Order: sequence, then C-alpha cells, then structure tokens
Amino acid sequence: MWPFALSLLLFSLQHVAGTFLVLSSSRTTMEESGLYTAQEIARELQASTSLLLGLRSLSSFITLVLAVVLAVQGYAWLMNRQELDFYESQPVSRRSHFFSVWVNNLLIYLISYLSTMLLAHLVAAGLGARTEMSGTVFAESMVQALRSLLLFMGLQAVTMLAVMLTGNIVISLLAAAVLMLYEFFFRLLVEGLREEFYRTFVTPDILEFMPVFSPLRWYLEGTGKAADLMQEAGYLGDAFSEPGILGRAISLILPCEAANLLLTAGLMAAVYFCYHIRKSESAGSAVIFRPVRGIVRIAIAVLLALFTGSVLYNINSQVKSYGTAAAIIGIIIMAVIMACIMQIIYEFNFKALFRHPWEIALAAILGVLIFCLFRFDLTGYDRRVPSPSSVESCSLSISDWFNQYYDEKGQNLNPEEYIREHMVLTDTESVIALAEAGIEELQLDPDGRNPDPWMQIQFRMKNGKMVQRTFPVPAGSPEILDRVLSSEEYLRGQYPLCGEDYFAGHKKSLTYLYDTGWVQMESSEDLYDEFRDAYRKDLARYSYSLAHEEFSIGTFTLEQRNQTGYVRASQNYEIYPSYEATISFLKTHDLWAEPTPPEGAVSLITLWDNEAWEKAEGNPPESDIRISDPDRIQAILEASVPGPVRSAWHTADQYDRRYDVTVHISQDYLESFRKEHPSVRTFTEDGGETARRFLAGKVPAFLD
Repeated sequence: MWPFALSLLLFSLQHVAGTFLVLSSSRTTMEESGLYTAQEIARELQASTSLLLGLRSLSSFITLVLAVVLAVQGYAWLMNRQELDFYESQPVSRRSHFFSVWVNNLLIYLISYLSTMLLAHLVAAGLGARTEMSGTVFAESMVQALRSLLLFMGLQAVTMLAVMLTGNIVISLLAAAVLMLYEFFFRLLVEGLREEFYRTFVTPDILEFMPVFSPLRWYLEGTGKAADLMQEAGYLGDAFSEPGILGRAISLILPCEAANLLLTAGLMAAVYFCYHIRKSESAGSAVIFRPVRGIVRIAIAVLLALFTGSVLYNINSQVKSYGTAAAIIGIIIMAVIMACIMQIIYEFNFKALFRHPWEIALAAILGVLIFCLFRFDLTGYDRRVPSPSSVESCSLSISDWFNQYYDEKGQNLNPEEYIREHMVLTDTESVIALAEAGIEELQLDPDGRNPDPWMQIQFRMKNGKMVQRTFPVPAGSPEILDRVLSSEEYLRGQYPLCGEDYFAGHKKSLTYLYDTGWVQMESSEDLYDEFRDAYRKDLARYSYSLAHEEFSIGTFTLEQRNQTGYVRASQNYEIYPSYEATISFLKTHDLWAEPTPPEGAVSLITLWDNEAWEKAEGNPPESDIRISDPDRIQAILEASVPGPVRSAWHTADQYDRRYDVTVHISQDYLESFRKEHPSVRTFTEDGGETARRFLAGKVPAFLD
C-alpha cells in the first residue's frame, strides 16, 4: 500500500495544495489591488488553473520519481532469492506475474493522478475559477493526464530495463540513472568538442543535446511546443481560451507523444526479453549479462575519460601541443581508472580491477580516437560544405550586425532567428561559393587571430534539415560577396522595410532620429513612408563593395515609445555617402547634420595611446594626449571617421587601432546649433563628447 500512499501524497501536494495556494494568493492580491473586475479575476484564476494542471504542468519530476520507485519496488522480488523462490512456487506463470505488476503500477499512478486532479478542479472552482473557459481547461487537463501517463510508462520501462539487467537494488538505481542520462551527457560532451575544435561549428538549439532515446525528451519537446503556441497566440499567462487553440496544441504535440509511445513499446520488448532469459541464480549479482557488463564498462570509462581530456585541454589550451598531450594522457589514465572501478563494482571484489584487460585497452583507445577525431578534424568538417544539389535555399547573417528585429506582435527577435525566417537566398551556388571562399580564408588564419567579422550561413536542405555553419568573411572575394549581398532576396531579409515591417503598422506613433555620432536630430512627424521609399531607392546600389569601401556617415533610427517615453522598439538603418535619396530626405525635414563637426565646433580632442599603455609594463602614461590647436584638430577630424557609426562589413586593416579618439564639442557651438535647428535632440550629458577612429595610414605625423 505504501507506493499508492506515496503517489497520492505527491500528487495531492502538487495538484490540490499547489492549486489552493497559488489561486488563493492570486485572488487575494487581485482583490486587494482593486484593479480587477470580478470577471477578470475569474479569468486570471482560470488561466492559473491551466498553468498548474494543463499542458504546461510541471508534473514531470513527480512522474520520474514515481516511475523509478514503482518499477524498482514492483520487481524487487527478482533480486531476493527467497522471494523469487516463493513467487515461482505459486500457480501463476512468470508472464502473468510480470504484467500484473506492470498494470498495478499504471493503476496506482493513474488513480492518484486523476483523483487529485479532479479535486484540484473543484478547489479552483470553489476559489472562483469559473468562466466560459472552464470546459476547455478541463479538457486540457485531461489531455495532460494522458501525456503524463505516457511519460510514466516510458520512464517506468527505462527503470524496468535497468532492473532486468541487474540483480541488486542499489545497482538497479544506478543503472536507471545511466540509462536515462548517458545519452544526454554524451551528446553534450560531443557538442562541446565540436564547439571547441570545429571553427565553422554553430552551437545548435538545446533540443540537439536532448537524448533521442529518452521519454523525457519527447515529453519536454511537446510541452515546449504547447508553450510556444500560447505565446504566438498571445496567451502568455492565459489559458487555452478557445477549443481551436487547444486543438492546434494537440496536433503539435501528437508526433512527440507518438514517438514516446513507440519508444516505450521498444523498451518494453527489451524488458520482457531480458525478463524471459534472466536466470533465477542471478539474483544478488551486480550486472547479470556478461556482454552488457563489457559494453557498460567501456561506455562509462569513455565518457568520463573524454570529459577529463576536455577539462585538461581547456586548462592548457594556451599552448595547443601541450594541451593536446595533457588531454590524451588524461584520457588514458581516466579510462583505465574507470574501467577498473566498474569491474570492482561488477564483482564486489577489489582484486578483480584488472580483469578483462582488453576492455580497459579498448576504452582508452576509443577515448583517444574520439578526442583526436575532433582535435585534428579527421572528418574534414571545417573543409567541406553541402553540395549545391542538396541545398534548397540559404540565409546569411553577419556577426557584427547590431540591430533589433521584431515579429508582427512587436516581440523582440534574435537577429539570426529573424534573418533565418525572412531571408530566402535561392542562388545557392553563389552562397556555397561564398562559404568555400570562407574556408580558404580560414586556412590562411590557422591560429584564429583575424579580428574581422564572421558570417553565419544557414543551409536549408532538400531533405528538410537545417545546416548552420559560420565562416570568416572572405574579403579577398568581393565579387562573390557583391553577388549575394546586392540580391533582392538578401535585402528583403536583412532590412525589414523591404518586406513585412512591424513599424509600418505603427508609423503614426514613431519617433525618428538621425545620429552622426556628434549630434542627434529628432522628429515626431509621420515620415515612415517617405523614408522607406528613399531608402529602398538607395538600396538598389547596395553591395558588399559599397559597405566595405564607404564609411557610414550616420544612422537613422525608428523608435516606438510608450507614454512615459520608454523606447519599446527601435530599428537602425546605416546611411552611406552615396545614399543620395536618403540624404535629400534628411535635408528636407531638417534632420541632416554633417558627419564631421564643422571648423570651430571642437574645443578639444583627447587621445588614448593604446600602444604606449601596452609598452608601459606597469608604468602607464600619466594622462591622455590633449589636442587644442585648431589646425591639428582639423587634421585629426579629416583623418578619422565617426566611432559610434560603423559598418559590419569593414575589416580590421581599414582602421588604425593605436589611438582611441574622443572629440569634445564646444558648449557655445552646441547652443548656437540648437537655435538654428529646432529638431536637435539633447547632446550627451557631459557636454557633447563623441568617439572617432583613425583610418589606416591616415594618422597625422605630429602624433608619431
């Protein structure tokens, strides 16, 4: 009876007590605030009920605990010879006894889950969670009950397999942990090795780390899809207020549950096979089947050896040859140690540590081989790209591209995510040629010292998969870059105003800023359509060569603010000297300012000498270099470009990195400039300081 009591207790705490505490607290808070009507309170309470009992329920941990406890307790008789003799003396077949325990565990879980869930709904209704959504939320909780049962069946099957492979309860628990966690940690370790040694590797989504042969993975993936659907539908903390949304959620999670059910069926087949061939005299031993002992021994030793090697390599990675040697030595030592420990556990005998030496040797060899496979890129990962015939389309983003992107609801998106969804480059041959040029660039810089930006390319394969790789921008192949970057497909994905732009639907409430680095001009007029038309006209001449050879003279920003002035959303567009239509637009609306402060506007320039600081060796320069002579100020301005305004396609050799330049605008000039231009936004609080950068080879001689 105690397993049923434990199950009932755990679900009572989660379902009944959890629902009561959350809903009563929420209701008290809303009533005391006086900001909610009775109908709104009921709806919020119903939403909380959905969160606690529905598809986003956090019952997976309790399910895991019960699956392990019930499976081990239900089949513990297999590990005790006296109990085993007793059960086998009964007029009940082994097959019937096996399935009776399995069904009994399912009933314990299901009865305790459903009874406490129904009681929780009564508690919620008693606290006021009664709306038109009640039926949908109840249906949602029933779907969740079925999902939880499938998860329990899968996790119980994993634990049962561990029990059938072992003859000791403690070893069974350890084996269950290994079966549930080994694939995850091995995948995580492999992804870490790929990220460490493959320079073109892009860290994948967390689902890539999740084990395929784990019921928990498919359950969590389904839960994530349900949560994402609610966010997309606008119900961030709300319930599935429409049956249609619940239906869509079920259709999304159904493949995950089907995979879980298929996995469970396979596991149960393996469980019953092991149960059928298991001998009675194996009770009390560690691992029953000899082949399984060797496989598990090698697998555990390889995993921990690789982990040790990775840690040692990272500690000593400043000298790669030394780090590699340390990693290989560490792998061999740890593989030997773990293989010996596993053998001691198997036989409960310390003297058995060196038995089956070929397994010890194989574990060490496999560990070293897997490490070298990644360390020396023996598969050629960094030297190959997908073939054009296998790629349907591509997208491309740049590492130094700093901008904000939004979906149709105004939710901020990661730039790579936005570009991946909106950029469809069908000229796959040009993109692949660009990737191949990036590989050539990579081989010219084996130590990874090149500070130039990198590009990330997403290959949409014809088989439905997505392959992501990152490469250095091949500045030596401008013709290929021009072909890709000047295409309409690239511009539509890179610049939102060329496609479906969130700001187009809010253009009457936008604020427009033009920033030259030393001054910002502002307007609250409705300028969106006019700016969009002018900028699109200028984008017709956009190319890599333009963005690389020209230096941006300013940034035009679209801002959406709330009533308090807080910037809710913003989007930047760089302005180049050849963008005649956009410059004309700025001048027409008194938003134009010269990129370089005019003569007489600068009162002082200070320079920080990075080279002198590095050479000082503990005796840094006492102060910055201060320039106040008008002629020298003008020479510095002519030899530099605005620091805050930069292009992602510039390379390190275009700038001089010795000096950090700070320009101080005269306070008198600022006041006079404000009077002439009503659209001027306030300057920086410290009186108009701005940064600039010297162009390579343009540093004035008087600074040498």
